[in-house]
Amino acid sequence: KRTHVDETIRKRKARKWVAKLNRGCTSQIIVNKSYDGTYSINYYKTHYGHEIGLEHVKLSKHDRGAIASKLLLGLPISTVLHSVKNPTGSLKRINLLARKDVFNIRKSFNIDLRDGKLANIDTFNINTFLSECGGHQYNPILYCNIHDFPESNDICFIIMSKYQSEVLKEVGDNLVVISSLALNNCDFDLVTLFVIGKSWESFPAACMFTNKTDYEMYELFFNKIQQRVGPINPTIIITNCSDMYYKAWRSVMGDVDCNLFNPSQIDTDWKLNLNRIVCSEIDVTKVKRKWLYDTMKTLQNNHDETDFLENLEATMKVLSEDKDFNDFLAYFMENYSDPKKWADCYRAGCNLPLQQLEVISDVLKQYLNEENEVRFDKIFHSLIRFIRDETVNSMLRTKTNRVFFVSENDSRHQSLVDKHFNGTHVNEDLWNVADEDVVTTHVVQKYLEKKCCNLTCSTCHICIHCFSCTCVDFFVSNAICVHIHYIWMTYFKSIMQNECDDVAEQNCDEEIIIEVDQEHEDMDSVDFLRNEIMEKTAILSSSICRVDSENTLKVILDTVNQLCELTADSSMPDEVTNEKVFLDDHSYL
Repeated sequence: KRTHVDETIRKRKARKWVAKLNRGCTSQIIVNKSYDGTYSINYYKTHYGHEIGLEHVKLSKHDRGAIASKLLLGLPISTVLHSVKNPTGSLKRINLLARKDVFNIRKSFNIDLRDGKLANIDTFNINTFLSECGGHQYNPILYCNIHDFPESNDICFIIMSKYQSEVLKEVGDNLVVISSLALNNCDFDLVTLFVIGKSWESFPAACMFTNKTDYEMYELFFNKIQQRVGPINPTIIITNCSDMYYKAWRSVMGDVDCNLFNPSQIDTDWKLNLNRIVCSEIDVTKVKRKWLYDTMKTLQNNHDETDFLENLEATMKVLSEDKDFNDFLAYFMENYSDPKKWADCYRAGCNLPLQQLEVISDVLKQYLNEENEVRFDKIFHSLIRFIRDETVNSMLRTKTNRVFFVSENDSRHQSLVDKHFNGTHVNEDLWNVADEDVVTTHVVQKYLEKKCCNLTCSTCHICIHCFSCTCVDFFVSNAICVHIHYIWMTYFKSIMQNECDDVAEQNCDEEIIIEVDQEHEDMDSVDFLRNEIMEKTAILSSSICRVDSENTLKVILDTVNQLCELTADSSMPDEVTNEKVFLDDHSYL
């Protein structure tokens, strides 16, 4: 029974965005069940005592599906919220979308499953993934040490898929970039080895997660890479602003002709270390910091070697004479004593893809720092998703990689004959697939009705974007796994065959229609040619009286006689009329 509570004596007032009232409303639904099992319903739709708040209206099925489609594309929640905050016209419910609404939609559509999320415990998730990788034909985990996770201070694992190793073997002799990214959300560093492909694009060839960044850890990273793909001898190596990276590389792979610092890292490092300049007055500190930064950037961008050396010597002299710069000068001499690693005048002819490196770094940060996630297992699976997406993009660029992808998928389709699965249809676009020999159950989800790219299976005629699976083979090998092939063969093969039959019948009908239309087009073209000839003949008749040259009139007469002989036989077949008629050359006309 509903009662009215006076606002003055109410202990807790209704919070904002909560669909609770401190009074009764006349709108209600009364259901009565009779003895014979029938129901009678009385619906009172008139509301009383409150306004209908738009924020309390439920999202429509169409709006929920639109939000889910954006999440499936990999957009972060902040981007999804920003895309609906600009109403066009009147305000709608979707314009009031909150972060909690997006979480509920992601949960109801099982979108977390595409990131490989299996449980709510970091250790269990990582161990499950590693155990599945251990049983994989091509284990992508080169090294793993996660004992006593997360308390241990010596945690490391190195990832390199089969496709990554093939790319590193192919283009590793050109340019190698070693980048270290500190994750703000957890106490880990991500070390990535990038290579520059033939299309001049950046590609992550190997990755390492570690909470211990020292010489021994980088040496371990390069050792594991060498054991998998052999020695790499690039002409140029670009690292962060420390000699530790190159020393570890040289101890494993050997010397490199050109060792450079990453320009974007140089700029970031200089800005951070400007705090070493501290003066007695704040204004003086700001002025000196700005002067030093502008001077160093001018030196870095100077392309004249002689002028650069003179200005560098003069700048170092100024810094040594002012005690406020002593701390920064010591830091600079320790890390940037060799100008060949950071000055542009020594990089002439290197043709470095700096813009591509910045783009790939920004994309990687977007994957890892999405929603400021702090759970390590989710960050780990975000890295796996980044590697997979970049692999797919790389495969789409070249025909050779597409052929490699198609052959890999065809082999998985053929291996389906020797395996037995049990599939359960959860909802419209979701299935659970379990192997009879393995306890683990994987989730297959459908995203697209038709293929959208050339990375397809030649038998199933679906591309890599049509389905997703939570198995390791799908994430690491970047292939259409056997679970997806099983779902297609079980639930979609008969439907596709019926559609193909319908398309074949439709094509036959279209061929008949095209033949009939072609006949009409032929008739229309004949009439058009006749009209054109008649118009040209009329023009010739009207202009012949203005010709006074005897030779010209003889040529015209000969040409007209040939045309008359050509049209004398009206029953001449089309094959003859289609042949070219070569008249005498009268260029002087």
